[in-house]
Amino acid sequence: KYPRLGRAFEAIRGTEEVLAFNWAVQNILPLRHPRPTPWITTTYEGLLENGMEEAVRIFRGLGEPVPTRAKSMLNRSSATTDDAEGPRRTRRQLTKWRGRLSTTQMDRILRVVHDAGITMYDETARPDPSHPALSDEEQEVIGDE
Repeated sequence: KYPRLGRAFEAIRGTEEVLAFNWAVQNILPLRHPRPTPWITTTYEGLLENGMEEAVRIFRGLGEPVPTRAKSMLNRSSATTDDAEGPRRTRRQLTKWRGRLSTTQMDRILRVVHDAGITMYDETARPDPSHPALSDEEQEVIGDE
């Protein structure tokens, strides 16, 4: 049913490409779902940069009050990070992958994600909110289903 995913899978050559494909497969169906969706979509980047705004939007969508501890939870560093607290933490979290991956690895990851049909990500540190999440081909498939 999704030949594009099969073609993307056949082109995988390295560990980072397997991980990128796994991420794309986990996200392509929720991104392809016709609007309005029965869920609320956010991004990791959106939560890092606009934590309380995103929390308010999410809980409003759920018809629930924002928990009183939401702000402290959003401002807490992950247990897996060694970044210091502070306003620069968000920027470091969004860009630290650049120091861990080579340009070739980043290009290969983006190729896999784009080949799978998710095009809202590029070499910047965050998804482009004005860009459609999916390629034009994927948007057309949605209309055919």
